Amino acid sequence: MTDILYLEKSPLLAKELSRLFPSFSITIVEKEELFFKTLFQKRPFLIVIGDTGSLNPTEIIFCLKGIKNFNQLPIVFYGETDFSDILPVTKSFTRSPEEIERLTESFSKYLEWSKQNFSEKIGVWIPPSNYQTPGFAHNRAKALMGTHIFENYLFHELMEINIVDLTFDEIIGKVQTKLCDLIIADFSYMVIKDNIIFKRYMHLHKAVSEEKEEEILNLCHKQEKPGYRAEESKIEITRVKERIYKNSNSRILMIISLNPATGLEGQLITGRLSSKEIELSSHLANQIQKIVNQILEKAYFYYKKVDETQMIFHAFKQFLPAPIINDLLLKQSEKALMTGEKRNIVVLFSHIRNFDTMVELNDPEKVVNFLNQHFTNMVNIIQKHGGTIDKFIGDAVFAIFGAPISYRDNAERAANAAIEMIQSYNNIITEGFRFPEEGFSIGVGLNEGQAIIGNIGCSDKFDYTAIGDTVNLAARLESLTKHYHQDILISKILYDQIHAKYYCRLIDKAKVKGKSESTDIYSLIVDSSPYTDKWREFYNRGLKMYILGNWHIANGYLEKAQMIIPDDFVCSLLLDRCEKFQMEAPESWDGAVALNFK
Repeated sequence: MTDILYLEKSPLLAKELSRLFPSFSITIVEKEELFFKTLFQKRPFLIVIGDTGSLNPTEIIFCLKGIKNFNQLPIVFYGETDFSDILPVTKSFTRSPEEIERLTESFSKYLEWSKQNFSEKIGVWIPPSNYQTPGFAHNRAKALMGTHIFENYLFHELMEINIVDLTFDEIIGKVQTKLCDLIIADFSYMVIKDNIIFKRYMHLHKAVSEEKEEEILNLCHKQEKPGYRAEESKIEITRVKERIYKNSNSRILMIISLNPATGLEGQLITGRLSSKEIELSSHLANQIQKIVNQILEKAYFYYKKVDETQMIFHAFKQFLPAPIINDLLLKQSEKALMTGEKRNIVVLFSHIRNFDTMVELNDPEKVVNFLNQHFTNMVNIIQKHGGTIDKFIGDAVFAIFGAPISYRDNAERAANAAIEMIQSYNNIITEGFRFPEEGFSIGVGLNEGQAIIGNIGCSDKFDYTAIGDTVNLAARLESLTKHYHQDILISKILYDQIHAKYYCRLIDKAKVKGKSESTDIYSLIVDSSPYTDKWREFYNRGLKMYILGNWHIANGYLEKAQMIIPDDFVCSLLLDRCEKFQMEAPESWDGAVALNFK
């Protein structure tokens, strides 16, 4: 290995660098055809290119940038002129005496960095087959090798352009900017035809003065294909950095046709105004054309994909939460779509009571309008508290808390949503709408537990939904709100989560339809003010005695509770049972009654 690989044809100049840095190991190469072979043999930590070291130092530098594992090596250009503004080098130094001190300091810094970061695990260099001539001296072979590596470098750099979250116009701007950097052009002019619409993009790299701007536009217009000059087209000029060139003999360097698979067509014209330029062969121009077309094709399809995705997102976001839609759009196969997981969630069911009667009393248009207002109100409340609308089932709302986004306080969020739903279900315009004698009310059932969450259905139609006993019990609780004359019924597991914050009363132990084990049924009280401490004491003692089977004692406590709140339906229900059971006791009693209805 060596510290510095120095390409310099002049022996006199080569000795100068060795004299300046006696402590460094320097390998000097005088023939450019041996440079790359020596590069792989010596594995340097710093490369120095002299301006007499190559007939075309620019080609050597771009070749270095195109070689995998070597393109991160520090490269210093050392000559009579500072080329740092147009060459992809780490630093460019002139041979003036003022630069010597800076040169020494920089070399030490670059070498230290390279030795710490540059990997020695580099494969053996295998030259292109057309370069296998004795001494690597064939001029055509050298040119072909340089072109080959430069093509790879161009492809790598252009294809690295990030097109994410950009419009198609912004992507074209990035392509023009990068291309001007790579081939050292002053401007890039592109005309694109999409169907019958023409758009033109002018990028002035290190922009010229305004009078030259007009000259470039006129020059590019003359090069356009016949029929491209449409009235609706617009020149879009991007200024990068103000700079005025004095020696400005404008000429076109490259014109390529754009015909990507997208169906777009157009032209790309690039050029320079100053004498510093890279001469591009027709072969290299054709390769650049292919690369640019690939980028435009990728960008066009990406842009169309984003556009389609946004349309899908906006179309479905009123039915599904954004995380679910994004997840569906990212899944590429039917198998990936039809997947599920087990999650702990809170399930909410809400139902309009006596809705069948409302349907009979009103015209279909009024029913639909009423339902739409009601659902809008309920959905806004549920989503405000972090819930997800699973589906509408007739006049019922099925929602979940905990999927696809889960919160630490899912139970409290669901309870808050249920209370607000009860408090606000009348906040809709019902003028001209006829209700049954019982009026308009809703019931809500809440349960927490494990459920299977996922896209369930078939490949043609599926829903993001939850299934399992947790869901079934929540539905049963909601249906029982009408039986118990309660607004919100919750399960024992949910009661354990929220009873410290909300007043929840146990109203029954029951074996609901579809379950063999008994369930503790609690009522989440929206307004707890009528339930005084004395009432709670009598009610709790009465309920406890009722569950134990001491119906006579239970009867006494429940009557006292009923005297405080005479219209409490649950008290009346329990008193009726106590009276019945005292007359004829059940065959077996575990505190739970069987409810064989939905």
